[in-house]
Amino acid sequence: MSAEEDREVDDSVPTPRGEPLTDIGRQLSNTPAFSSYISEVYVGRQRQLNEQGKKTELTLEFFKVNSDGHPVFDDDGKIIVESKKTFRRRPMTVKQVQAIEDLRAQINKAPANSKSASDLMLKLYATLALWVFGINKEQFESCDFKELSFDMDAVFTNIISGVPLQAGSFTT
Repeated sequence: MSAEEDREVDDSVPTPRGEPLTDIGRQLSNTPAFSSYISEVYVGRQRQLNEQGKKTELTLEFFKVNSDGHPVFDDDGKIIVESKKTFRRRPMTVKQVQAIEDLRAQINKAPANSKSASDLMLKLYATLALWVFGINKEQFESCDFKELSFDMDAVFTNIISGVPLQAGSFTT
């Protein structure tokens, strides 16, 4: 065996094209332990989405944003919260659900990690936020996206799975 063949390969440093030097990641992903772990993560996330999707109210904080849409921070480095509001969930019509499904189909057809897929996903979240909770564009663009996106994922999961909402969900 030559010295070059005997040398260990550092798989943590990718090649210039971003690929691992070996296929250790692919090998690990095929192990029973990894498969079990991923299954547990998926089941846990699905459980969280189902529970959140049953809720009929959503409370969001809206940040003060600058002209570029970025949050403004105070002297202590904390984001300035302008307001906080609770929204009640609204029913969706069949036509609205169909429009959401059409957006989802477009996302699935878009190239992965592309700008078009990203734009479509934001459009899906903004549309769900508006139709289900009445969150307008300005509010959508000034809230914590991580929190809102999880809630919109939960709403979407609820719509497609038919998980019942909490009792007394809709008022007219």
